[in-house]
Amino acid sequence: MGSVPDWVELQGAPPVPFFKRVLGTLIPLFSRLQHVTMYEEKFKLLFVDALGLKVAPGQYEMEASTCLLLSNAGHLEDYPRSLPPFVVKVPGIHIRDDVQKEELDPKLETIISSNTTDDSFIYISFGTAVNSVSLPVSHLKIFFRAMEAFPKMKFIWRWKGPMPITHPPNLHLIDWVNQQKLLSHPKIKGFITQGVRPSMQEAFYLAVPTIVIPIFADQDYNAYKYEHLGTAVYLEISELTEIRLTDVVNRTLTDTEWRKRVNGMSSLARDVIVPPVKVALWYTEFILRNKKEDLNLLKPLTQDQYWWQRRDLDVWGVFQITIIGIFLGLYMLAKAICRTISKFRLKLKLE
Repeated sequence: MGSVPDWVELQGAPPVPFFKRVLGTLIPLFSRLQHVTMYEEKFKLLFVDALGLKVAPGQYEMEASTCLLLSNAGHLEDYPRSLPPFVVKVPGIHIRDDVQKEELDPKLETIISSNTTDDSFIYISFGTAVNSVSLPVSHLKIFFRAMEAFPKMKFIWRWKGPMPITHPPNLHLIDWVNQQKLLSHPKIKGFITQGVRPSMQEAFYLAVPTIVIPIFADQDYNAYKYEHLGTAVYLEISELTEIRLTDVVNRTLTDTEWRKRVNGMSSLARDVIVPPVKVALWYTEFILRNKKEDLNLLKPLTQDQYWWQRRDLDVWGVFQITIIGIFLGLYMLAKAICRTISKFRLKLKLE
């Protein structure tokens, strides 16, 4: 399963500025060099340890022998691009269709339906890679003060580790949450997350307005992209303030146009002819049914070419050399003509 986001963070709509197009050309080349020089041996050791292989294939060999790549990214979440037939998009494959039929944890249900004037809530989770306990105290205070501005609203925070000594009474800290079920709850008003792709997809497909505070990796790209789609608001963690966070939380509660946009994009994302799980199953069985040499027909002709051949740098190099040669030839010809004319004029003067 793969999802390869664009390296260049595109804030706003295309066209892409020249400088970002330069970065979009150079950074993938640098990434490839980094994989070859830094990660390839580590991948081999990982394959040996995890799969019990005596000799592990290299990264290039693994890529060349790949018959199917399932990409958990759709044309909405990623910018449209041309892909070879063996790359199949299965966006939101991990999102269960029957999640709304599942029962919510009784503890959470009790929290949501507790005797208050408002039984709606906002869910907060920074995933498994970022421990909320490790957030700076200054940022925790920003969150807590923003919550205090909405005393009737419940905040459910997926929290692992020691509990804070003091926190707002409307904040409920839970060490584990069935996230898809909670995001599909009819009383949810918003989702605050760091922007990891699976969580963003769940909120996107389940029509939940999202506040994204990216921390590392592809999260900045996800934040920019979903904000451009109109389903999320991006907040830079280094510039986070109580006023800014309070304003955005208030938007999740009062902005009906934002809610309409989120619902519309969710309907658009779900409007598929075949569910992604069935697509993945069919293509997997298709690969198993057919011979490897026949499956090579699904791969692009450029697979066995070097990176500079795939980008036609040799072709453009020949063009440039040819053009330079033509101009150089014209220059030499013009110079020779001028020299001949000068000699002819000098001869006339001498006569």
